[in-house]
Amino acid sequence: MNALNRVLSELRKIATYPMVWIVFALIIALQVYLLAQAYPNLSGMLRGVSFDTNIELFRGEVRSAGSAVLDLAAAASFQTAAFLPIVIALAIGQEYREARQLSISLLAVPRRRQFVLAKYASTAVLAIAFSIVVNLVTTIGILAAAGSWSSGLLSSPAAWLASGRFTFVCLVLALLTAGLTLVTRDVLSSIGIMIVLAVVSIGGFIGYASPAFQALLPFDAARSLLLDSSFAGSSTPLLAVLILSAWVLVFGVLGWLCVARRDA
Repeated sequence: MNALNRVLSELRKIATYPMVWIVFALIIALQVYLLAQAYPNLSGMLRGVSFDTNIELFRGEVRSAGSAVLDLAAAASFQTAAFLPIVIALAIGQEYREARQLSISLLAVPRRRQFVLAKYASTAVLAIAFSIVVNLVTTIGILAAAGSWSSGLLSSPAAWLASGRFTFVCLVLALLTAGLTLVTRDVLSSIGIMIVLAVVSIGGFIGYASPAFQALLPFDAARSLLLDSSFAGSSTPLLAVLILSAWVLVFGVLGWLCVARRDA
């Protein structure tokens, strides 16, 4: 079985897990609901302005409408991406929940390194698909609220850069969750760990005691990368990329080692 077939095999297995797609659909539905709730206020602020018009999006914060729209899109996408680990944990950890499924998979792909690489590759495909859907929904929501003037802005180089950053964040969160799931061999444990990381990062609890330590947490680094123009993050964008890459590397290797050293 070549590398492409191994990845396709993993994707076919994911496609047969109904819960993965149910949760995926619920997350997108939640994003649509939140955008719909914000629509009246956004429409009132953004209709009839141009991209260089100064608006007060948040009390005391006056910015150009174009910059504000891009940050709104990034923030809306980021809050949705926080739920991506649930989808990935279900997709990767399902084999540990079904009797002898892992043993059957390892019979088909006996080399553990190839088995783990196929799982990570299928995780990356799922994360990219997730980022495309979320970006599309966000773009439609922002266009509906702001009107035709924002269509050019959302197709500008700055918007493409923001979309690329968001896709990178989705890849990081997905691969990190996949590595955690391979280490713990338990869906709920990996989801719980990611929830804790999200709460302590976004909630800022650790930042009160040690801002430098909080900057090393994945969700804080992701927020700094996506919202660098509107959020006084703990990391610069470049440092955030290095931090996120380090998390993926460490847990990617740990996940591979755990699969390689354990009996199925």
